[in-house]
Amino acid sequence: MWVEVDGKRLTCEVKTERKHAQTRNICLEYWNPRSNKPSGVSASQSHLWVTVLADSIWCVRTEELKRFVSALAPGDGVRRLERIGDGNSNAFIVPDRLLLGPVYFRLDSELDPLALIRY
Repeated sequence: MWVEVDGKRLTCEVKTERKHAQTRNICLEYWNPRSNKPSGVSASQSHLWVTVLADSIWCVRTEELKRFVSALAPGDGVRRLERIGDGNSNAFIVPDRLLLGPVYFRLDSELDPLALIRY
């Protein structure tokens, strides 16, 4: 997906967290163990990473999220899961308090669309 803001095209990767309301966690896939290659956040070439929750929409520069994920380690509520889903994804489960605000900004309350360019 892409959006055009002030004549600039920004690509977006959009993810939905269906269980967030119950768990208060965000899942960040980063590795494909079957192909032994980066996946998810680590492989994304988008400018922006958008996470859609039941009651809000959050956004972060993909490069900033990649730095965050590369520094993650289990602890403080962060869990690393291996071979989840159909067995070809490794991911971190991260409490939303570590992401929403400190890393992501709330997009659905942003009044100035040019903030995406300045952000």
